[in-house]
Amino acid sequence: MTPPAERSAAPITPEGFLEMHQDSLVTLLSRFFGGEALETPHYSVVLHRSVEATQGCLTHEFVKAYAAHLKRSGKIELPPWTDIVKTGVLKELAPIDPDWYYIRAASMTRKIYLRGGLGVGAFRRIHGGSKRNGSRPPHFGKSRSSIARHILQQLEKMIIVEIDPRGGRKITSSGQRDLDQVSGHIGAA
Repeated sequence: MTPPAERSAAPITPEGFLEMHQDSLVTLLSRFFGGEALETPHYSVVLHRSVEATQGCLTHEFVKAYAAHLKRSGKIELPPWTDIVKTGVLKELAPIDPDWYYIRAASMTRKIYLRGGLGVGAFRRIHGGSKRNGSRPPHFGKSRSSIARHILQQLEKMIIVEIDPRGGRKITSSGQRDLDQVSGHIGAA
């Protein structure tokens, strides 16, 4: 150990710490969670339940690719209110992206695949956020339950998710196969 006088005066940044200890963190987390640990450019660790699932792809890349897959399939019918609805009481305007509904469906499908047992109430919390109250303090606001409910019903019609007897929804075998195919295309690219 170096004496205190010889140590550098510059503090260690979080990025520097992660660069020094990245290999040991990846190994530790993969042993703890029992999944495959994959590196990302931002030094975070993505853990998955199986090797086939989302191999080496970042979360936002996967969600975008799966949203494009859902849009191409044409099986999700958009409700007429998608262009004018606010996604929660915390929002001031409707989403700007015209494909926001497909992106939300892809995100919800990924969450159900990774965790399982999620229902409408859980997705209200997941997609909620801080509600700005002007000069008053901000508080947490949940997202709209009708959006989550409608997306889950659409995914059930497509046989991607099904009702879990223990509560919430779970992924079906055909839904898992679709997710693995999309992640395989991302990993190959």
